[in-house]
Amino acid sequence: MKSRIMRLHIKEFSRENMNSKGLREGFKVDLLEGDNNWPVVMKAVRDIGHKGGWLTAEVPGGDLTHLKKISAQISLQLLSLPLDIFLLPVLRVLSSG
Repeated sequence: MKSRIMRLHIKEFSRENMNSKGLREGFKVDLLEGDNNWPVVMKAVRDIGHKGGWLTAEVPGGDLTHLKKISAQISLQLLSLPLDIFLLPVLRVLSSG
């Protein structure tokens, strides 16, 4: 299966928001602050041999500081991979535009 995964798409979800405000509101939570059990999810991704690549985090937009925060959350807390695997390609795109 690992050779078939070209990219990962992730988003956070909050049952509390869903139950109190409605289904769509469940998705309105910052990455790592909802109910997803990211260590278990990412262990499963690593267990199939996924070594990195494109990862899309569906989060609200923001400035470069916000982008760096999201990238650090993904790289350091979710994937336990060096920050530059995901951050440097993004910064290259931003600096060339």
